[in-house]
Amino acid sequence: IYRGNLNHVDKKSGSTSHYAVYNALRYIDAEYMHITGVKNVAKALSYSESYLSHIFSEKVGMSVKEYIMNKKLQLAAEMLKTNNLSIEKLSEYLNFNSSHTFRQAFKRVYSLSPSEYRKTYSKF
Repeated sequence: IYRGNLNHVDKKSGSTSHYAVYNALRYIDAEYMHITGVKNVAKALSYSESYLSHIFSEKVGMSVKEYIMNKKLQLAAEMLKTNNLSIEKLSEYLNFNSSHTFRQAFKRVYSLSPSEYRKTYSKF
């Protein structure tokens, strides 16, 4: 996950692109649970999808989609360690299209399935 996101973007620089990225990061960090894609972010902030996608990846070093996915997966990892919510319910809670999509994304990032991760790192 991109660390120090809001500190990295100088909102006072006067640059329109810096300001747009700053706004996008703030919005995503607050609403990532409900965001299903770049379109949601662009619409909420009144930017075109192509403009937001371009400047975001240029300034942050990853796509908006990757950033949102990383935020969701980071929360998923924490939740897998601290509660017994089923994988299906967790994927619904995190607004994934399906539990299969969630499992694939999780395994791609953590090299373990959500179930394996829970067995390995569970705190209870």
